[in-house]
Amino acid sequence: MPYRFKEAMLQAGYSVAQVADALQVSEITVRSWNNHHKKPPIDTLCRLADLYNVTTDYLLGRPGPSQALSLQARPVPAESLRLLHGCPVWEERNGWGLVDAIRQQILFVDGRAVPFPDTAQVSALPPALAMGYYPLEKPIPHSGLGRHGQVWVSPVGVPPDIQRELQGWYHVHDRYVENELRQRFYFDNYGSKWLAFEGEL
Repeated sequence: MPYRFKEAMLQAGYSVAQVADALQVSEITVRSWNNHHKKPPIDTLCRLADLYNVTTDYLLGRPGPSQALSLQARPVPAESLRLLHGCPVWEERNGWGLVDAIRQQILFVDGRAVPFPDTAQVSALPPALAMGYYPLEKPIPHSGLGRHGQVWVSPVGVPPDIQRELQGWYHVHDRYVENELRQRFYFDNYGSKWLAFEGEL
């Protein structure tokens, strides 16, 4: 069974350093859990589940519903809406709708399409319950990309399965970011095809 230590950590918005600090272990230990080289002891597994707000069954990759303990929707920064193509969101004035990142609008149950700038506070289910991982913080501004050595990249306006395949940690170069599989996103299409977020492995 595939363990979900790294997935749960990213969904909860933690870095390796933050988890290591919270559990008083080394970053190497946390990475070894995330990379499936070691398994945490039972008491640490329980602490990880509490920290990530998931069940121990979810962390262990057991079959069945892998639900987070909290079902409360969380606010999504307006700049990150483009990452949620095809995902349900809750908007304060209009209720439930689906994100259309290609047209940059939310399609509501009553058939209305509201452009992103015209929406009020938008919330989405926590990433653990959504179709894929999406950051809950604001993306890095285009002008700030060059100040990072590594960024978390998420493609914009693609189906969730492709988003899951392409998102992840990318190294920053002069004109593009590139992952270990040599997949690239160029600075020229930042914001229209991809967004980047801060973080550490």
